[in-house]
Amino acid sequence: MTKKETSGSIYQTLSMNLIDPPEDVARLEIPEITIKELAQSIKEQGQLQPIIVFQKNERYEIVAGHRRWLAIKYLKQKTISCKLVKDEPKSNALARASENLQRSDISPLEEAMIYAGLSKNHHMNYEQIAKITGISAGVVKRRLRILKFPDNLIDYVHKRTIGQSVAEELMRCPDEAYRDYLIQMAADHGATTAVVRGWVNDKIKEIRGQQSGAEGGVQTPEVYADNPIYIACQGCKGPKNIDELSSMGICKECRKIFITMLESGAFKKGGV
Repeated sequence: MTKKETSGSIYQTLSMNLIDPPEDVARLEIPEITIKELAQSIKEQGQLQPIIVFQKNERYEIVAGHRRWLAIKYLKQKTISCKLVKDEPKSNALARASENLQRSDISPLEEAMIYAGLSKNHHMNYEQIAKITGISAGVVKRRLRILKFPDNLIDYVHKRTIGQSVAEELMRCPDEAYRDYLIQMAADHGATTAVVRGWVNDKIKEIRGQQSGAEGGVQTPEVYADNPIYIACQGCKGPKNIDELSSMGICKECRKIFITMLESGAFKKGGV
């Protein structure tokens, strides 16, 4: 192990066996191909940037540089260049978050997990997270919504099979079973935000229509809704549209139907 101090920072060459990965890893998976590519670069050019670690008892935990550590481990090198920092949980968490948020391949779910960790472990609100990370508070709040999605939808958002805007439209569906059906449809066949909004709006209208019928105690028969209604006038005996009659004799059940239709504005001048 070698040690040197530069501008107040301590740099060490440590044994790979003494270093542990980050305890609160926000990244769910690191593709093997990216590790191999980085390993090849390190093999050709050397380790250009030290990883950042802090001492934890007799060992060291990575703050930033997890991929570099994995690449050097892949190369089976015995030592690694490190920058040693103090064990300051909040500062180290922010440094780790900053590095991860700069990745071009970070998924929406991984981003949400970073914000959730800062909120839960370090009691930071949306505005504080936004100020530290440079991400708007609105984006932080929106990403955190992902963690409230059902598991199947979270997985599709993480894999980018379904975008967050589409996922948010799917979450508007009040029927859980039908929502699961729509989630699978969107995942299998793809769907734009506008298309999914249409699916969900249609389902909402259907549910409201069913509730309206149930609350009124009677549903308007389709024959009444689609056609003009004619009744024999008790005076001239001729067929007359019900809009032209001042009164008429009907049974109690029909009376309920007609009242419902009148209140809903179903009747118009000259017919339904």
